[in-house]
Amino acid sequence: MNHTTGRLRCDVILVSWNNLDYTRACLESLLRSLRDAEVDYHLLIVDNASKPEVIDALRAFQAQHPRVELLCNEQNFGWVRAVNQGIRWSTAPFVCWLNNDLVLCDGWLSEMLRVAAANPRIGLLNPSWKLHHETPAMFQRRVAQRRHARETSYREVGECNGACLLVRRDVIERIGLLDEVYATGGMDDSDFSRRAALAGFLCVQATGAFVYHWENVTINTVEGYWRQERPRTRQIFEERWGPPRHLAVVCDEQQVTDPHAAECFYVLRGLARLGIHLHLFVIGRRDRLRGGWTRLGIEHANLKVSFLSSRTGPGIARLQCAALFASYRGKSGSKRLNGLIVLSARHRRAFERSRWLHGLPVFGSFATCPAIARELDWYLERSARQERLAVVVIAKNEARQLADCLKTVAWADERIVVDDESTDETVPIAQSLGARVVSRASHGDFDTQRNLGMAQATSEWILQMDADERVPAALRREIQLLLGTRPAANAFQIRRHNWFLGHAVRYGGWNDWGTKFFRRAAGRYVGHSVHETLRVEGTIGRCEAPVEHYPYQTLAQVIDRTNFYSSVESAVLDAPRTHLNDRELLYHLLVKPVKIFWKLYVKKQAYREGTIGLLFSILFSWSHWLTWAKYWERHLGHQNPS
Repeated sequence: MNHTTGRLRCDVILVSWNNLDYTRACLESLLRSLRDAEVDYHLLIVDNASKPEVIDALRAFQAQHPRVELLCNEQNFGWVRAVNQGIRWSTAPFVCWLNNDLVLCDGWLSEMLRVAAANPRIGLLNPSWKLHHETPAMFQRRVAQRRHARETSYREVGECNGACLLVRRDVIERIGLLDEVYATGGMDDSDFSRRAALAGFLCVQATGAFVYHWENVTINTVEGYWRQERPRTRQIFEERWGPPRHLAVVCDEQQVTDPHAAECFYVLRGLARLGIHLHLFVIGRRDRLRGGWTRLGIEHANLKVSFLSSRTGPGIARLQCAALFASYRGKSGSKRLNGLIVLSARHRRAFERSRWLHGLPVFGSFATCPAIARELDWYLERSARQERLAVVVIAKNEARQLADCLKTVAWADERIVVDDESTDETVPIAQSLGARVVSRASHGDFDTQRNLGMAQATSEWILQMDADERVPAALRREIQLLLGTRPAANAFQIRRHNWFLGHAVRYGGWNDWGTKFFRRAAGRYVGHSVHETLRVEGTIGRCEAPVEHYPYQTLAQVIDRTNFYSSVESAVLDAPRTHLNDRELLYHLLVKPVKIFWKLYVKKQAYREGTIGLLFSILFSWSHWLTWAKYWERHLGHQNPS
């Protein structure tokens, strides 16, 4: 900001190489568009050894305008190096570089600067371009109709075009100049956009700023560009960033209209920001879908949306999707479909049986799709997250499990272990792995332990864990993407994928949901003893990927833990009671354990787990019986104090 004029400062760089007619038209439109604009600008023309008559015309233009400077190179250094020369010359908070085949509309720069000033996360901005079929006159009419309706609005894009690019000074200081390996140009802007995205900046298009671009006027005069130079720069780009990736995503109406289920779309926007192209197919009623999608407010140029509905039911809509996937599957190059993600379990089964997919694998979560997992890990390891994460683990004598737990969250910004006066090697193990240890005797009040760990954290987000839990790669990717997209929800539920005696349990209703990932300022634990509850202000969403849970690895461990928890829970039952209700006691000792066994083993289909299912159904029902038996014992002791 200029402190003397109060106007936004921006340096404009125009690269010129011959094509005097286009250059002159561009300069005239530039000065005309900035005549009354609230912008303090300076213009640098970098000429790449044009013909003498072009240089003479540029010098005459400079002499007439005090805000214009001219740099004439003795040889053609190429587009990228010329832009870098201009960036080094610039001192303003914003820099904008231009091709010489542009016609700039009134207010284009001031509108782009207003958009940039409104959001410090915006690093790169493009204007709105002409449509391919438009003549200049048609374009001007469209501008007149739409410009004022779109002021200060923008949409996110996967990468910005370097033909007219406004860049915040902070971006250049963070990631440097354009990479001169791209020389003549082509893919330099894509590379610069990816680097900016990794640094945490957004690439956007200002929808109220308009520029007419003749396209490729100069580059078409470079001999051999399309046959040699363009393939070379594309190869360099793909070796560095990978080839284009295209994913199809299918969901149903509820996931768009339900604010809890819709949180998964913020993760999809995170993928779009990383340069992955997504086509989302939403199956349901169109009248409900469009309004629900608009309310989400997560539009992105890399996230295409199609609403599919049919009078004959969702089966036809699935068939339409399958036919499109088949056509994508057969294509080569940038349009080849790399993966299909079906977020709805009902539709997933239908797609898995579809003959149209030609063997294309179907996944239930974006984070488990191997087509993008490697590239996603590469991005997430290098990207600058906008918000930090602290992992809080409560532990007591967990030397056997704690190391495996902490290693799966080594990527977190903070790791805090709240130790309950362990007598084994729990504390030394935590410290050796770089975790911060806080010691306090819990006396069974887990809510206080968890709140204590949160109080030690400085990060914006908390992931609460037990020592017997592990964060798999899929959940890590999902959490990292959410940290970078600033989701609307203040907390997320995560499903536990439980293991019993080394066996993954799928049936029996044991794979429960718990709110474990939340904003530190929005959550606090309350409750009694082992029954702590997280209270959250605001919306709660759900993560797609589960956390792995290994609570019982041996029968001895099952018995020891059941004995401990039943003692604590029986004390909780006894505290508010003044007399023993014999009828209630008999119900919990004789009837309720049988009902629990029936629910787990039969209704929740634990029998499908074989012997393991039978065993954990018996042990869970026995746990309830033991809690009430100890309650009876405690109450009996109160009646017979001797």
